Amino acid sequence: MDTLRLVLTPAAIGVVSSERPNALRELPTAVAFGSSADGPSALYLKFLPAWQSFSEIDSAFLLLEPMPGTAPDVEEIPVVAARIASAWQPDELGFMTEPKLLPPKARGLARSSPKATLRVDVTEIARFLKQHRTSDYGIALKASRSGAHGASYATGASGGRAPRLELYVR
Repeated sequence: MDTLRLVLTPAAIGVVSSERPNALRELPTAVAFGSSADGPSALYLKFLPAWQSFSEIDSAFLLLEPMPGTAPDVEEIPVVAARIASAWQPDELGFMTEPKLLPPKARGLARSSPKATLRVDVTEIARFLKQHRTSDYGIALKASRSGAHGASYATGASGGRAPRLELYVR
């Protein structure tokens, strides 16, 4: 009852895919986790640290919305969220230039059948970033294996809702 809900949209967002090994000049409309066609994909997100002025983070969730009109996959795709180790720019990200990812880490399951919001509990990551402000380069999300179609989520570039960080703070 004594918590405040904050919903943050990314200040910076980037996508890396082995299908597109070089830096992307334009943000794609979706990121596909576990798609064998796109190969390994990663989503890089940087949020403004609006939670820094609060004394405590009760919980934090990274939320991604399914991309409308994409093929469903019956398999669940495990995804891992982790903090990004160094500064990055969306138009400089590429398969060979991805920043290293460091703990703490969080796990989630991407599902595309039925289509559902991907909700990853990133509370430990958010708490770490609050306590280590100079290490706050954002959060990345990667699939740990491939499926037939994978699960596609909107980036907010053209249709669909952008990823967001939902925080419950005091």
